[in-house]
Parts: sequence; C-alpha cells; structure tokens
Amino acid sequence: MSKQLIDIEVFERKLDRLKKYLFDKIDGIEAGDIEAELLAVDTTYQIEKINKPKESVLNSKIIITDHAFDRAKERLSMSRSAFIRISETAYEDGIVQKDVSGSLRRYLDKLYLSHRTAGNIRLYGENVFLFGGNVLITVFQVPANIRKSAIRIQKRFYEKQQP
Repeated sequence: MSKQLIDIEVFERKLDRLKKYLFDKIDGIEAGDIEAELLAVDTTYQIEKINKPKESVLNSKIIITDHAFDRAKERLSMSRSAFIRISETAYEDGIVQKDVSGSLRRYLDKLYLSHRTAGNIRLYGENVFLFGGNVLITVFQVPANIRKSAIRIQKRFYEKQQP
C-alpha cells in the first residue's frame, strides 16, 4: 500500500503550506467559512494526489503485501497482474499443507515453523504461497530436489477432485 499512496508527511507539509496560503489570502472572512473552504480544499487535494489501486486489486478476495509483490518479481519473474491472478488461484485452489506428505510435507512444515504468522500455506504449481488469513505475505519456489514430487502430488490431488 505504501507505494500506492503518497507519503503522508509530504502530504501534511503541502497541506500546511496550502492552509497558510489560504489564511493569508482570505483575511477578513469568518472562521466557519474558512474551515468549510479548507475542508473542501483538503478533500479535493487528497482525491487528486492519491494513486488509486487498479480495479483487479479492489475486486480481489485476498490482500497482497508489497513484500509479496517484490518477492514474486525477484523469485518468480512475474508481472504484477499475472501475480495477482495466480495468487487468487493459489488461495482458492492451492493444495493445503495437510494434504501433502514426504519430503514436500517436511519442507512446508519447515516454512511454517520459520514463518509463524503465515498460518495458511498453499502449494500451487511450482510455488509455495504463505498467507496469513487472506493476506499473502510471501511466495517461494519449491526447491529443485522436490519439485517433481510436488507436481506429482498436485496431479494426484486434482485427479481425485475431478470425477
């Protein structure tokens, strides 16, 4: 969110300068009128300066942290929009930690123990998504030595789901 909103301190400094300008300019008008004018200017200024998030982010069932976006770019080489789509799919259709076994289960358990705030770990494709509730905290690639077993487990899991 911090990249999507302007820096609050900068905004407050600009707003203070604007208020001072208005007080100097509107000398002699009653205090109630000045407050109404300032409120109108304040609201207009906020609306103009805030970068609104894209529509796809607003309609999403999950919240994706900036850290998760950065890790997706770094580890998965994914664009922002592609990462939003795959994250939603992982949240809805990903395999839960309790549904896997063997070395993959041990790996997911290790991730859980090292990231306690992520109580919802999902496996989707070759990636592990760590959610805290509906907030995506970070994402990892499955290590190369257990990637084949991860894909095999997912195929079996999805074949069971389909009649």
